[in-house]
Amino acid sequence: KEYFLIPDKKPVPSEFVQSWEPGAVAGTKFTEEEFAKINKGIEFNIDEFAPGFYVTYCGNVIRATDKKVDTGLKKELNGKKNVLVTLPMDFNTGCIVKKTFVVPEGKTVLKLNVGREMDGYWQLLVQCNGTQIFSKTINEESAPDGSCDIEVDLSQYANREITLELVNQPACWRNSINFTAYWNKIEIVTE
Repeated sequence: KEYFLIPDKKPVPSEFVQSWEPGAVAGTKFTEEEFAKINKGIEFNIDEFAPGFYVTYCGNVIRATDKKVDTGLKKELNGKKNVLVTLPMDFNTGCIVKKTFVVPEGKTVLKLNVGREMDGYWQLLVQCNGTQIFSKTINEESAPDGSCDIEVDLSQYANREITLELVNQPACWRNSINFTAYWNKIEIVTE
């Protein structure tokens, strides 16, 4: 005869985890630092283009078409020198160009020149300490020749440390699937 012993034990549920923010798989061999790298897409420093800024959550494939995009800093692109090319990781995760710094006293302005593919369409979000302070759709109307200048006043944050995030966010418009962003200029100017 065989006997099966089923212990009388109160069940202990595991920690609740959202499906869109999963933690490490049980028994994983990754450290927290290694696991963080897996979820952040392509990351790189762009000090030579925009001092103190770095890029995170950058993709390199347009998911709908599987077209590869050569993201990163380019010496020349579309007749412009030193162009940063970014692409969101996916339709829900925008690529972030980020810097943490103390805003100087005086009139401080973020100056951008951003562009798009001629069939492209994306949303520029500017966030300060996690709060959106500016938004603009980059498309054929706002950038008919492919790029446009933008200025965002940061003076209200004078003498405070902030984390500034410039987000290349996907946007849906006329069935556009190309959310590639061109950053021709990223400058913080204090007068």
